[in-house]
Amino acid sequence: MASTISTRLMISGAAVTSDPIAVDYVSNPTVTAPAIESASVDITPAGVEILTTGATPTRTFLYVKNTGSVSQSYITVGFDCAETATNFIRLNLGEFCYLPLVPSQTVTLDCPATVTGHAEYGYFTAV
Repeated sequence: MASTISTRLMISGAAVTSDPIAVDYVSNPTVTAPAIESASVDITPAGVEILTTGATPTRTFLYVKNTGSVSQSYITVGFDCAETATNFIRLNLGEFCYLPLVPSQTVTLDCPATVTGHAEYGYFTAV
């Protein structure tokens, strides 16, 4: 199982910024269960739950990438925390997100009502 979590974000372009921006993050946590290094899932318009984080103060890092077909334009990543469900991440084809989650959170993936989506994902619990 992975013991190093690395992330790199680079932003550049004449219309965005005159100087490239690079953000690097490397952490060497102890990774424990539950963890999924790589998985894929078909997403129906009713949505699919991919993760429920534990209630203890651990760190869970989530990765989701929209790997759908051309006919499937986007998927949403929803969070259900303290009995309030909210879709606040929208991933177009090929886009991904990587973020740390708070404890006691359920993560679901949804897609538009007329298509079936597809995504790859992984998560790592660190102590």
